[in-house]
Amino acid sequence: MGCSKILVSLLAARAEVQYDPSLTSPIDIAASITDLGFPSSVLQQSGAGETEADLEIIGMTCASCVHKIETNITKLPGVKSAQVALTTNRGKFKYDPEITGPRSIIEAIQKLGFDAQLFSRERGDNYLQQKEEIKKWKRSFLFSLAFGGPCMIAMMYFMLMMSVHEMSNEDMCCLVPGRSTNKYFYYS
Repeated sequence: MGCSKILVSLLAARAEVQYDPSLTSPIDIAASITDLGFPSSVLQQSGAGETEADLEIIGMTCASCVHKIETNITKLPGVKSAQVALTTNRGKFKYDPEITGPRSIIEAIQKLGFDAQLFSRERGDNYLQQKEEIKKWKRSFLFSLAFGGPCMIAMMYFMLMMSVHEMSNEDMCCLVPGRSTNKYFYYS
């Protein structure tokens, strides 16, 4: 058929095929793979012996996280470049598929303390991830409200009492010497 080497990445759902252009073409190879029951298409090759993985990275909080991932991943054998974006939680990694693969890059990122997975535009679970993040922020807000709400109410009560009755801090009743009632509620 004219193929000399085929590298299949199950995780990335891609295959790199080295072939003799005088014997076959990329379209013929893709058609043969499709005939075997695996729908395939030809992707444009960015560089000889170079593949790109687009990963979603979860857990980054600052620019130093980005720097940590980029510097450590580019030290891996076979990784040619790493570009990580904090705002989109994504990273593009160019690597030599004969030396390393997406699984090795993901494992290295996980060893750094972050969660990583292949990014796919077809995945529909992005909505579910946003829903989980919304739940997390809602719980955090309700927790803050449970403790901050009573403090706010106590503060407004004492401010109202001071303004209506024209009282000062010194006029407020002292529960403990040196500590007024309002400060006792605020800091206790």
